[in-house]
Amino acid sequence: MPDASSLTEQDIAEITTGARALPGEWSVFPHVNFSGEVILMLNPLAWEDGDKAILLRRDPAGIRVLLSEGDRLSLRATVADPTAAVEAAWRATGLSAAMGQWRVA
Repeated sequence: MPDASSLTEQDIAEITTGARALPGEWSVFPHVNFSGEVILMLNPLAWEDGDKAILLRRDPAGIRVLLSEGDRLSLRATVADPTAAVEAAWRATGLSAAMGQWRVA
């Protein structure tokens, strides 16, 4: 049985599918930390050369959506399911889609 404090294969699959539906191109990178916890890094291509990342990790309260900017990590949302996690990740970017182009919201 999967650890309740780690993202499951189903979580990862649903988040990946959701990220593919977001505007623009996104990368989804799973990471297993030293304790075996699976964390996803979910980033828009627009951030490729920057020092920002969206991190998704599960904890007893749900899926936490964290924004990493340089050395700073901030909690943006805690949500119940992968679909809500993708939506919160999108909001955490501060980006919006307008006529197929990226612009700052």
